[in-house]
Amino acid sequence: FSTFSPATSEVDFILKASILFIEKDRDDNMWFGGHNGVGRWDPNTGMVESFGKRFNNAYFFYQQKSGTSWIGDSQGLHRRREDEQIFKSIHLPGGAGNAHDMLELDNGKLWITAVPALFWEFDPDTFTFKDIRQRFSLIPANMEAGENGDIWMRKAGGILRYNQNTGEKHIDRHD
Repeated sequence: FSTFSPATSEVDFILKASILFIEKDRDDNMWFGGHNGVGRWDPNTGMVESFGKRFNNAYFFYQQKSGTSWIGDSQGLHRRREDEQIFKSIHLPGGAGNAHDMLELDNGKLWITAVPALFWEFDPDTFTFKDIRQRFSLIPANMEAGENGDIWMRKAGGILRYNQNTGEKHIDRHD
């Protein structure tokens, strides 16, 4: 294992706290983030670009098929299109924070989980949220698309399967 080069005080600051995610984008850059911010490692140069301390408690990095990149943190969502250099903030409905994960389905809609135990369907073109009004006793974490409209969520204490077409939910938990 080797350390990042060159080490900067900003990159050191990010790496000294808990890292909550590591994700690879379609250009093979490695994104990492956590309690102290977000960084991106470029395998071609071996350099780390710091996005500073702006992203506090960053939970995920997600890249859509279109190339648009998203970061979810304790302040909500942050979007950067391929032709943009900076991330623009989008607040979650009702003042919710702690965006935990994002999933893109074939119809182009995004699904977002957040604390406290909420998830939404989000249209990235119109910036509209469809509140599913599902509150769960378990904190939502990462999601995966299943068959027949199912969205699977890993949650503290169990698994949730939600069918976006019927609104049906099934919770499997261990006590």
